[in-house]
Amino acid sequence: MVTPDAYGEMHDLGVLLLDKFSLATHFFETVRGDPRDPATKGLGRQDLELLHDRLYPLLDPYAERLFAKFPAPARFLGKMYFIGVIRFLYGLQESNVDGPSPWPMDCSAGKTTIVVDHNGSFRSCEMREPVGRLQEFDFDLGAALNSEAMKKEIEAIGGGRRANCWCTHGCWMLSSMQFSPSTLLLRIPMHYLAHIWKNGRGLSPGQLEAAAVQLDQRTT
Repeated sequence: MVTPDAYGEMHDLGVLLLDKFSLATHFFETVRGDPRDPATKGLGRQDLELLHDRLYPLLDPYAERLFAKFPAPARFLGKMYFIGVIRFLYGLQESNVDGPSPWPMDCSAGKTTIVVDHNGSFRSCEMREPVGRLQEFDFDLGAALNSEAMKKEIEAIGGGRRANCWCTHGCWMLSSMQFSPSTLLLRIPMHYLAHIWKNGRGLSPGQLEAAAVQLDQRTT
C-alpha cells in the first residue's frame, strides 16, 4: 500500500525536477496493465486524489515557464489549456483507477493510434491483445490501421457509453480528446476554472464540480 511518506516523496520529486531542470512539464501516470509486482497498483481513488491535490500547485509554475514568451492573449489560452488538460486527465484517472468508468468522450484506440510490439505484432492499445502483424502488410502502418482486423477490434471496443474498455491511459486520453469538440471547448476550460477557484474568483469548488457533472451528462 502506498503510504503518506510516498506521497511526499513524489511531490518532492516533482519540486526537484521543476527547480533543477528545464522541463516543459512533468506528468505522473498511474500503473496499469499486469505489473510484475501487484503491490505497485495499490493506489486507490482516495489515495490518488490526495496525491493529485499535492501536485496541482506545480502546474502554475510549469505553465508560466512554458508560455512566458507568448503575447498576453496566447499566454492565457496556453495556460488555460495546459492546466485544464492535466486536471481533466487526472480526473479521468481517478474515476478509473479502482475499475472501469466511461470517459465523457470516445477512445480513439485503433482509429488514430496503434501500438507495435518488438516482433511486429500490432494492437489498438498495449492493454489489449494483438490483432495482426505488420509483416502481413509489408510494414505499412496505414494499411494495418485500415485492416479488417483493426476494424473488428474497433467495433469490439465500442464507442461512447457502449464501450467496454476504459482505463487510466493518459496517452490515449490525450489522443482521444483531440477528436472531442465538447471536451476541447467545454470540459477543459471548466477544469481550468476549477483550478483557479482558490484565488477567490468565480464559482465555488462544489458549484464547479456540479456544473462539470451536468456538462458530462448533457454531452456524452
